[in-house]
Amino acid sequence: MGAVAMSDEDISELYSYIATAAVAKGASIVEANGCVGCHTTDGTPSAGPSFKGMGMLDDAYIRDAILSPNKDIAEGYSPIMPATEMSDEDIAEVTKYLKAL
Repeated sequence: MGAVAMSDEDISELYSYIATAAVAKGASIVEANGCVGCHTTDGTPSAGPSFKGMGMLDDAYIRDAILSPNKDIAEGYSPIMPATEMSDEDIAEVTKYLKAL
């Protein structure tokens, strides 16, 4: 198979498409697990902290927050989040999603 010539614009569009697909999977997992019942994505207050800005958190912290949510409670919030059983793959997808917000 030979090389395929692509313009910078084509490469940018392809990258956006791939990134959007990866983020969509994480968003779907968040929705399916009911996370949006307590967490927003736009920074508005809710029962749990907003997902907006969580992308700057360490991957290990995000993993712990999903699997052991009462280990480290965000200031101003009650320890009400239930532990969530999630595969390593799903946690990675959710992490990608949070980092994209």
